[in-house]
This record gives sequence, C-alpha cells and structure tokens, in this order.
Amino acid sequence: MTSMPVYPQTKEMLISATEDISRPKADPTDPGQVGAPMSGVVVELRVHVGSQVKKGDPIAVLSAMYSPLLDHKIDNRKMEMVISAPHGGKIDQIKVSEGVICWCEAKLTRLGFG
Repeated sequence: MTSMPVYPQTKEMLISATEDISRPKADPTDPGQVGAPMSGVVVELRVHVGSQVKKGDPIAVLSAMYSPLLDHKIDNRKMEMVISAPHGGKIDQIKVSEGVICWCEAKLTRLGFG
C-alpha cells in the first residue's frame, strides 16, 4: 500500500482542523480588536507586532478554500479576503499565524490607537 507523505504544514492544519482549538472571539465593543469576517485559513500576515498601520491598510489575508496540496497553478484568489485595519494605530498583538484555521469572529490582532 502506498502512503501519501504528510508535509509539516499540512499535518499542523489537519490537527488544528480536528482538535477543538478554541480561539477567543474579537470583542465587538472594543474597536482595537480585529476579528475574522469569515471562517478560513490565514494564508498571509502583512503586519507584525509594532507595525504602524493607517485605516484601510491590509493586515492579513484569509482563504475559504486553501489547501497546500493543491497545485499552485490553481487560482484560489476568488475565495480570499483581505482584512484591513479599521483605524490607524500600532499593532499590539497578533493572535494567529500563517496556516492557522480560524472561525468567523476569531480575534486576529489587537490594534492600539495612535
């Protein structure tokens, strides 16, 4: 029987998809918390702790249909969403990393004012 290799990133994604990993939800009453507008995989983080952002700057990219096993020639961008800063400020926290699955409203970052 032939087995398919499990790549480290894929293995981590499968574990996070099957384990009950609860991520805190963004508090809608706190304008500094940035939450995921949809469930998906964080395919790109465009900021780091300490980054200065302006309103509308991209923070992260989520994909609803991402798989590292898919051929890179397949265009998955139709199901991607860019998460933008709701206001200007400095990134205080990042609660996710690239390749992590997050559910709708999961807290992604904390953005301080100023």
